[in-house]
Amino acid sequence: QELVLLIEHQIPAAGIATLSQVIPSFRSLFPDVFRRVVPNDDGDEEIEEDEGIMLLQHSIDHSEEDSIPADTIKHRLHYFFERLIHAISSPERPVLLFLDDLQWADNASLDLISSFVMKSHFNVMEDENMHPHCFVVAGTYRSNEVDDDHLLLAHIRDFMSADAVRLTHINVSGVDGEGTKAMISYALQLPIRLTRELSEIVHAKTLGNPLFIKEFLNSLQAEGLMYYSQKEKRLLWDIESISTRPVDDDVAAIMTRKVLRMPPDVLYALSVAACFGRRVDENILKVLCSSDQFGGVIEILQRVETDGIIQTQGTYFVFAHDLVHQAVYDLIDVDEVGELHY
Repeated sequence: QELVLLIEHQIPAAGIATLSQVIPSFRSLFPDVFRRVVPNDDGDEEIEEDEGIMLLQHSIDHSEEDSIPADTIKHRLHYFFERLIHAISSPERPVLLFLDDLQWADNASLDLISSFVMKSHFNVMEDENMHPHCFVVAGTYRSNEVDDDHLLLAHIRDFMSADAVRLTHINVSGVDGEGTKAMISYALQLPIRLTRELSEIVHAKTLGNPLFIKEFLNSLQAEGLMYYSQKEKRLLWDIESISTRPVDDDVAAIMTRKVLRMPPDVLYALSVAACFGRRVDENILKVLCSSDQFGGVIEILQRVETDGIIQTQGTYFVFAHDLVHQAVYDLIDVDEVGELHY
């Protein structure tokens, strides 16, 4: 609530409306800034306004927005986003902005990030009444999907050449051999002396990728190469078969194999969810479930949570990883994709 009041104090209603285009949650945080559309007695829509409050859905109507140059709209968004960062950050309350999977970011999003990172320092120098922005931007991307011509690298090079920006590049690789041994020992609840040989094989096949290690072990159990022994009271494994087992090229391939083992109804429910992206609001699915075609989707998704494919976060169903989502989506037939999206 304190942050909401700070934002309202430092950003005008038009700015909040502009920011809501990239931060949809602003619509619920600042309901008085937006018009409330309610049905009248004739069933049509009319606008209801609170006395003394200017209610906006957009800072301008659509017809006017069409006539405004694109650069003006972009600069307005950049300006208000910088004002937002200034409002919520301070030496006493620094802000960490974490941005995942930047290899998929479009140029407009990267321009927005660059704008407030590069300009904030100079704006503070020009206005002595502004406190320094106290924020850190942490971004992640897959280096194997970013080549020299990628948009992201162009922005990173700009950061590197800017005196006002302190850039730290961290290369996150897989865990080493000892880390894999510790991880597998913990997962199987067995001492390292019993899991050492298995760990060495798994590390060689997964290159220490933690997600790959987890899914590789799950696939061994699903294929009967790892099983629980009632006699030994612990997990056992067929080390010879595991050592000769072909390894998939990437995590997506092993995820695809895992999804293919799902029953048809589960695979269909996952496909429906995948059409909305990596996460989907349960309230949207409830609307779909009112039709016979999608009935039971929510119950099926709740049932497969324990399989590690999808999980719940508040009112959302979220795929465990973007590679899991991609694996499910890629399995949808071309004709069915059009039908589901429609």
